[in-house]
Amino acid sequence: DPSLSLIPSAPPAPPDPIPWEPSMIPPSVVCLALAFVAASAWNDCAFPQVDWFALDEGVGISYSYALAAMNGKMYSGGYTKGNFAFVGVTDGADVNPNPSATLWGDTTSNVQSLYVAEVSSSGSMTKAWLFKGSAIQMGQIGHGRQTNSIDAHSGMHAMLDKQHIAVKGGFRQLLELPDGTLWSSASRINTNDQVPFVMKIDVSKTNGIGVGTTGWAKLLDDGHAGGAVVHSVDGDASGNMIVTYEGCGGFNASLTSYDSYGRPVQGARTDCAKYVMKLAAADGSEVWKHGIPTQLSSCRVITDGSFFCGWSMSASAGTLDFGNGITVASEASRVGIVKYNANGIAQWAKATASTSFADLAVSKTGTLLVVVGSSGGFGSAAILSRIDTSTGNEGNVLWMDAGGVGSHGFRGVEVTDDDQEVFAFGQVSSGSETLTDASGRSTTLRTRGSYEVFVVAYDASDGSGKYAMDGGGTGMEYFFAMASDPDTHDICLGGTTRSEYITWGDVRRKNVMYNGRPGENNPDTSSAVGSSKAFAVKLKSTLSMPSCLTSCNTAFPLQASDVKSGHCYIDRHCYADGAASPYSDFECTRCDAAADPVRWSPPVTSNACFIGGKCVASGAHAQVRSGRSYVDDPCLRCDPSANSSIYSPVAGCELPENFRAGCYTDSGSEVISLAAMRAENDTNHMTIASVQTHNTRLSSEVESLNRQNTVLQTQLNSSVTPLESCGGLNDDLAVALIVVVSVMFVITSSTLAIFIHKERKGSPVFAPPANYVVTGMPSQAQAPKHTGPPQRALASRRARQRARAASGRRSPASAWAGAVCAPPG
Repeated sequence: DPSLSLIPSAPPAPPDPIPWEPSMIPPSVVCLALAFVAASAWNDCAFPQVDWFALDEGVGISYSYALAAMNGKMYSGGYTKGNFAFVGVTDGADVNPNPSATLWGDTTSNVQSLYVAEVSSSGSMTKAWLFKGSAIQMGQIGHGRQTNSIDAHSGMHAMLDKQHIAVKGGFRQLLELPDGTLWSSASRINTNDQVPFVMKIDVSKTNGIGVGTTGWAKLLDDGHAGGAVVHSVDGDASGNMIVTYEGCGGFNASLTSYDSYGRPVQGARTDCAKYVMKLAAADGSEVWKHGIPTQLSSCRVITDGSFFCGWSMSASAGTLDFGNGITVASEASRVGIVKYNANGIAQWAKATASTSFADLAVSKTGTLLVVVGSSGGFGSAAILSRIDTSTGNEGNVLWMDAGGVGSHGFRGVEVTDDDQEVFAFGQVSSGSETLTDASGRSTTLRTRGSYEVFVVAYDASDGSGKYAMDGGGTGMEYFFAMASDPDTHDICLGGTTRSEYITWGDVRRKNVMYNGRPGENNPDTSSAVGSSKAFAVKLKSTLSMPSCLTSCNTAFPLQASDVKSGHCYIDRHCYADGAASPYSDFECTRCDAAADPVRWSPPVTSNACFIGGKCVASGAHAQVRSGRSYVDDPCLRCDPSANSSIYSPVAGCELPENFRAGCYTDSGSEVISLAAMRAENDTNHMTIASVQTHNTRLSSEVESLNRQNTVLQTQLNSSVTPLESCGGLNDDLAVALIVVVSVMFVITSSTLAIFIHKERKGSPVFAPPANYVVTGMPSQAQAPKHTGPPQRALASRRARQRARAASGRRSPASAWAGAVCAPPG
C-alpha cells in the first residue's frame, strides 16, 4: 500500500563496522552471466527500447489504475483531482499534449473525478474523457472504501474490434459523463458499495459515448436492488461486451459482511447470484445472460467469439455445474479454467495449475493461455503457468515458472498474438530480488527507491527467461496496470510515481512535480500540487543493445573489453565514468571505468559513511523504531570527518527547540535549571563562608593549644632530674614518660577541640549510641541494692585502706614523696 508506512527489516541500532567487500555492492552483469557457460540464459545485453514515459504534469493529484493498448496507442484510466495533462518524456525533447485534450478541474477541491486518456505512439496525449464526480475520497486510495474508481488492473481492456475500450468501475453520489449524462447513487438502499458501471468508449470521438458515437454506458445494478459487483469486462471482434458480475436482490443493514481484506463491514447484500452475459454492441442491451456456479474473473475473448475465464478453487465448493453437461470437482488451491462459446455455452472446465488464481491472458487464436497465481499467501512468489487448450488436452499444465518476486509477486500477465512470448510485471521493494525461470536460470533486479517496477519476458514454448528490466525512481513507483498492443506487441505499464528522479532504460528525468525536500524522497502527497502523479511507460517490442557496449554475445560472459571507453555497464544499465550508483544503499559507489567497467567501485567515504554494508549520506541519522515505522535517532548520525564506518554522536541532540536557561549534557539533556543552579550556588557560597569562619576559629584554638603544649613541655623538661642512684629513674624511662604525657596531651587537645566544635555547631556533645533508647533514670530511693561481686570487692578494698591508714603504712607512690637522692659515696 503506497499510503502506509513501511517497516524496514534492517535493525536500526548502529552496527559494528563492516569492512568493504566487492560482494556487498550489486553484482555486475559479469556475475549474472556466469550461467551462460552452461547454457543460454537471460539476455543481459539486449532489452526493449523505452519509447517514452508519460507523466501527468497538471496541477493536482492523479493515478493510473488501468491500461489498454491498440493501434499503437495507449489508453490510461484512473482518477484525477485538479488538472490533468500527460507530457511525453523521451531521451530528447518533451512531447506536449494536445491542448484540447487536457482536463481542467478545481485545484483547491478534493473532489475525485475519473478520466480515460489516449496517448499517441509518439507520446502525445491526443484525447481525454472526463467523468466528473462530486464525492470526496474517504480512507486510503487503493486500500480503503473507494469513492470513484476505474477498477485497478482489470478496469480496462481493448476490444477485439480495435475501435473501442471496455471499461468497468464504480462511483458514489454524482457522476457526470462526457456527453452530459448525470448518474446519481441517491436512490440506492445499499450505501456500502459503489454503484457499478460498464462503458464502451468509442475512441474515435470526443465524447466517447452517447449520441454521435458508437459508445455507451450502463449501470450494472439495474434490476438488483441490493447492488452489484462487476468482475470482468472484454469485447469481441463485433463490438459486443462480455461481462461477469454478481447481482443481489436485497440489502440488510443489520448484518455484518467483510471486505476484500477481511475487515468487518456493517450491512450485507442478500439474495445474490452470479452471472455471465453479453451486451449488444449497438446500445449495451442484454443479448444473453446465464447463471454461473462461481465467481469468474479475467474473462478474455478470442477471434471466434469464444472466451476463457478463471477462478480460484476451494475444495469446500464441491462439484461445480456450468451447464451443458460441463461439471468440475473443486480441489483445494487449484486454478479453475472454463471455456465458453460465443453464445455463453460452456465447452469445458478443468482444474489446472496448483496455485491460486490472479490473472489470465490468451492469444487471439486461443492457443497460448497463461495464468498467474501463488502457492502461498501475501509476499510469496507468484507462478506463471501455461495451460494447454488443445482438443483432448484441455487444462493440462505445459510449464510452470515460479518467477514472481517482490511484495506482490506478478501483478499481471500478457501474451503476444503470435504465440511467441509471455510478459508479466511486478514490483520490487527496498533491495533486490532474483528471478528464476523454468530452467532454473536466474537474473537479479534492484531498486532505486522504496518501490520499483519490473517487466519480464518468457519464451512461450518452455517458460525460459528472455529478459528482465527494472525501472522507477529514487522514491516510490506503485503500479497496477499492464497492457500489450495486439499488433505491435509493445508493452505499456501504468500507476503512479512519487520519485524526485525517474529512470526507465536510457530515459532519465527529474520529476518536476516532486514537492518534497531535495534528496529526501518525502513528497507532500496531500498537496494540491501533489507528487502522486499518474504515470505510464511504453516499451518497444524490438530489442536493442545498450549504447555503451561495443559488442555482446549472450553465449559468453560479458567482458570489460565489450564496454566502450569512459563508460561502465552494470546491472544492465550504462553509466558514464564517475557516475554514482542509483541504487538504494549503494549511492557511495561509483562507475570507475578504468578500474572495472562492469562492477561498482568500493565505497567512496569522503562525503558519506559505509555502515552495516550500506552507504549512508553525510548527515543522515541512524534509524530507531517508532510504532510501525522507523524515525531518525537524533543522537547518532553519519559524520565522515569523524568516522565513516559507524554513526557518530551528535552534540546537543536532545536539546529541545524551546529550552530554559540551565546546564545540559553534551547530548542536550538538562542537568539543572539556571535558577536552581544559582540558588544552589548561593547556598554553597554561604556554606563555604561558614566553614571558613569555623576553620579560622579552630585554627586559633589549635595555635592556643600548641602554645600550652609548649609551656607544659618546658615545665616537664625542667622538672625532670636524672636519677643515678637510690633506685631512681633512668633516661629511657624518663623519655617514655614524656612520650606518654605528650600523647595524652594531644588526645586531650583533640577531644577538647571536638567538644568545642560540636558545641558551636549546636550538636550534642554526648549522645546515646544508635538504636539506644533512654527510658528514664531511677531515683536514689528507687535504686536497686547491689549485692553482687562488684559491690563486695569495693567494700573489701575500702577495708584494707582503713587498716593501712591505722598502721601508718603508706602506698608505694607516697613512699617517694619528699625523698632526696644523692650520688653514691
